[in-house]
Amino acid sequence: MLNSAKTEAPAHEPSSVKDAKWWLHKIADNAVPIVIASVVAGTFVYQFEEARYKDITDGLHTQNGTQAATIKNEDATITQLREQLKGTSPELAAIQANRDKIRGALQNFYVQGGELFRRKVSDEPSLNKWLNDANSWVNETGMWITENMGQAAGEKFVDQGNSGDVGWGDSFNQIHTNGRNMVARFRRNLSTLIETAAWDGRSEKMKQ
Repeated sequence: MLNSAKTEAPAHEPSSVKDAKWWLHKIADNAVPIVIASVVAGTFVYQFEEARYKDITDGLHTQNGTQAATIKNEDATITQLREQLKGTSPELAAIQANRDKIRGALQNFYVQGGELFRRKVSDEPSLNKWLNDANSWVNETGMWITENMGQAAGEKFVDQGNSGDVGWGDSFNQIHTNGRNMVARFRRNLSTLIETAAWDGRSEKMKQ
């Protein structure tokens, strides 16, 4: 009895290997369409981004141009204003210098009046000294105002108005109290003359 050789059946490939071969086959068959599609998509994306970038840069150029024009117009306006001020600045400077000088002198008189108001009076001799100094302060201040600011300002300084008197508890006597009330009203008028230029006058006769 002859021994016949037995042939073994070929082993079956795993399903994962079959799937991999199938996908490789599909990719190989569709390689050209995929490449073409990728090129088309890349070209579209490039053109889109290029157009968007162009819009952005155009907008920036327009904005920069607008800002440059605005700055140019503002520079022209500033130059024009400077030219206009050149013609009036000496006059304005003179008015301001006159106001500064008036205000400085009035403030000095105001301080003197405050020191006079607060000065202690303890007896008749010191009261007489105080009254003399108070009269001198009023006369000197009123004369300076009239000569340098005009009659109207002088009248404003001596205007006692209708304000009521205050009974200062630390005054020596009623005469001292009355005098302090007058000094207080003069200082109030000085404050008005200091704070506004409405009473300024006779600038051409300001003392040097």
